[in-house]
This record gives sequence, C-alpha cells and structure tokens, in this order.
Amino acid sequence: MNLQIPGTSGDTNVHANPGPDVVPPGARAEHDPPHIHLGSNDGPRVRTDTWEPYSDDDARRLNRKQKKFLKNLTDQQKNVISNRQQNVFRYGRRLAALMAMPVIGMDSLTNSCRQDPWFCMENFPYVFDNIEPKQCD
Repeated sequence: MNLQIPGTSGDTNVHANPGPDVVPPGARAEHDPPHIHLGSNDGPRVRTDTWEPYSDDDARRLNRKQKKFLKNLTDQQKNVISNRQQNVFRYGRRLAALMAMPVIGMDSLTNSCRQDPWFCMENFPYVFDNIEPKQCD
C-alpha cells in the first residue's frame, strides 16, 4: 500500500503491508522488525527503527536514487513514514475494505475517512475498528 508521502515517486514511493494479525489466514507475513518497501510493495525493504536496509539482499537491491532518498530523509519525514507504516500494519486490510465500501449508507465521518484515510488513521482510528471483520476477508 502506497503511503502517499509527499515528494516521492517511482523508485522512491514508500509502501507498507498489513501486519500478521490482519493478513489472510494461512499467509506468512514477515513484519518484524517494522519496515517499509521502496518503489513497490515488493521493493527493497528498509527498517523504520534504523533506516537501514532490512537485509544484505535488500541493501544490494537499493538503487542510487533510493539510497539518496534515504540519506536525505528528515526526522519529520521519518516520523510521518513510520507512523503511516504502523497504521497500515494495524489497519491496512480494513482500509482496503473501507475503500471498497459503497458510499451510500456511510455516516459522514466514515465517508470523510474514505476521502483522507491518513488523517483519519492518525486522528480517528476507531472508525477502522468499526469496520466489520467480514468486510476484510
């Protein structure tokens, strides 16, 4: 899931995946330590606690543009990325379900969360708790 970080594009898009508590049954998720993917959901992984590549293989997969991007991240950008990664880890499948729900019948807060999910996850996370689990299947 693209974290929609301002100023990123292509190889520097920042992605995160839902955590092991919310992935489909039987799927194996490797999510510790917390990390992001650069470029795509299966791009090179970067830990969000050290901002270093997740593994030697990930370090080899980073291109110059991605290395420069990581080197130039400010503390504020790191905080935004880390917070959004944690929210996708926690609410990612519920966010996907919210985006697939018909607008008809939604209350105004839920509809607002559909319009700006990042703001909502940071300020009204209980909206995601209220999405029925069956909608996440």
